[in-house]
Amino acid sequence: MGTGLKAIVDTSILLADANAKPDLTGIEGRVSSVTYAEMNFGVVVATTAEGRASRLTRMQRIIAVYGSGVPFDDAVAASFGFLSGVSHLAGKRSRRRVADLMIAATAHHLGVPLVTRNAGDFSAIGNHVQLLER
Repeated sequence: MGTGLKAIVDTSILLADANAKPDLTGIEGRVSSVTYAEMNFGVVVATTAEGRASRLTRMQRIIAVYGSGVPFDDAVAASFGFLSGVSHLAGKRSRRRVADLMIAATAHHLGVPLVTRNAGDFSAIGNHVQLLER
């Protein structure tokens, strides 16, 4: 492993448009297995064979760079429950953001920052997970 800042890299960073690729210099990123689940979903729901192939190729390239995802295990699930509760108490009760909270829970459990393009999506839990917006 390198010597950069250890962090979880959010799906929004990995799928950023090539013209808007965030600068990850100095960050030793890992990926949550939940991100890979989101990417697999994207492959399946692509509306054309060309779209599926493109998404699959992109996902395979990301896996080649980042390796296996950090598992969503019982320890990460405990962080997810905590962060979900914090978010719920803050009035953020959207079920659409479950995957985001699961990815944030991975960072929370590991005690590392979450690198994202959408820090606002995590505002309710920002006191519990360090957010690095790129």
